[in-house]
Amino acid sequence: MSTDSKEEKQSRKEKKAKKEKQKKAEKTHALYEKLIGIVGPSRVSTDRLERLLYSHDLASLPKEIEMGFKMVPDAVVRPRSAAEVSELFKLAIEEGISVVPRGGGSWGLGGAVPIEGGIVLDLTNMNRILRVDPENMEVEVEAGATWEKVCDEPNKVEYRFTRCMWAEAFRELDADDIGSWICEGDDPGVHAYHPRLRCRMTKTLMKGDPYCDHCFYVQEGEGMGEHTVPE
Repeated sequence: MSTDSKEEKQSRKEKKAKKEKQKKAEKTHALYEKLIGIVGPSRVSTDRLERLLYSHDLASLPKEIEMGFKMVPDAVVRPRSAAEVSELFKLAIEEGISVVPRGGGSWGLGGAVPIEGGIVLDLTNMNRILRVDPENMEVEVEAGATWEKVCDEPNKVEYRFTRCMWAEAFRELDADDIGSWICEGDDPGVHAYHPRLRCRMTKTLMKGDPYCDHCFYVQEGEGMGEHTVPE
């Protein structure tokens, strides 16, 4: 039977917690040094407040979810090239830590939120338009390119998507009608980026069409009711 007093037990507990905290701080500092070796000090942050900002996207998740996961990243990194992203992933694999890529953080269902800390890659610096092919209705962009920037290239950009993970998931659940609700948010979502941007669809995989046709365009004229699509 232990004869330690309550004060002695509390003291040991505090020393153990202090030691663990110091060990974690040393590990975080070592990771920070390696990260700035890849992208430089101006594009790495371990600031507590900034990391908190990256623990959610457009909407805050329920507290019950936050209790079950480590949603605050250990570091936020802003790469500018595919080469830097590659080096960051190599480091993450070596260190055994997770990586969460993040664009504008405009999704509202936690798709770009960490669940076990690690590194958040803020890809907003990688915003170049690499290739526009009007004949095949294709555009190749970096991960941080916004719809506003894409639509500033031509006045209209069209895509055809032949696969959609949401359509496949809801089809398996025999809930296509519910899934179609997701598609309805495309135009308001694009419009939220910039008041002149719009999105038009006439076909969707969710409704059984062979593809989704997305037309992103710059709205001409004034007012919400004028949706003139460039020919």
